[in-house]
Amino acid sequence: MSETICPYRDADVLPLSLGDPVADEIRTHVEDCPVCRERLERFQAESTVLRRAAQRLAAPAPAGATGEPSAIGKYCVVGTVATTPQASFYRAMHPKLSKEIVVKLYAEPVGAGEQGRETFLREARALADLVHPNLARVRDANVHDGRPYLVMDVQGVTLQKHAARGPTEPRQAAGLVVRLARAAAAARREGAAAQSLAPTTVLLDDVGEPRLIDLGIPRDGDGTSAAVPALGELLYLLLVGREPFAKASAGADRSAQREELRAALRGAGVPPRLETVCLLASTSKPGEGYADVDDFAAALERTQRGSSALLWLAGAGALLLGFVALWAFLAP
Repeated sequence: MSETICPYRDADVLPLSLGDPVADEIRTHVEDCPVCRERLERFQAESTVLRRAAQRLAAPAPAGATGEPSAIGKYCVVGTVATTPQASFYRAMHPKLSKEIVVKLYAEPVGAGEQGRETFLREARALADLVHPNLARVRDANVHDGRPYLVMDVQGVTLQKHAARGPTEPRQAAGLVVRLARAAAAARREGAAAQSLAPTTVLLDDVGEPRLIDLGIPRDGDGTSAAVPALGELLYLLLVGREPFAKASAGADRSAQREELRAALRGAGVPPRLETVCLLASTSKPGEGYADVDDFAAALERTQRGSSALLWLAGAGALLLGFVALWAFLAP
């Protein structure tokens, strides 16, 4: 598949996001060009963030008035990314750099006394040492109104919003989930964990890389095998464009649910090998499917190697047929 090449630059599209007049030619082009539509959505989101930050700095909302804090520490909150039982994630602005970041505010207060605070900061330092292209980088940590928080240098659109645009091409979807699986495994090897793998706690950054934002220190019994079903569900979401059990019959048994999911995957044109991996990861009970996230990632990678081999054989076959046809045409 060839990459879409667009003749227009960011500067040509930016005025549209600000409501400024542009040439009809550019306006028509943006409506038809997927590259420029994504540019416009990004610019509109960024301008909204900056506008909300300026409004809140000028007149902070009373605590709890919008269901989210107006600020966490020195960071101005401009929106909510996700909420889990353990924490809430907010889009916020760095006060001096005018840069968007993500703040993870824990639901539970920090442990009593200075010892509890020091324990949290020690764990935060361990998370800050994690360096991986698919893990959000922790840049700051502190306590706000008794609750600890982490500041992460990441911005982007959630996987949930990305999937809402429609199914992702199978090879691209598999590649995204492989990178998430490898990131979760890398975090675990360094003594950390991806605490929730959900459509709202994975961001796609401005170059399309998936980034895990819910990082923490694993507790007893935490392991990467528990992450496999969640990764399988993310894969299904990307392939089909909706979460796997949103449409499966609520009262159906596991085999019936699996058949419903299989039908949806086939309807989306997912290759059989990738379909098998997705179903095994997302519907198996603990101990039945893949041993851990590395095992799952390896299985996904094998489906892509198979696809590459088939494409190579198809191309070689077409080339050979072309030579035969040419020889037949030129032969006396």
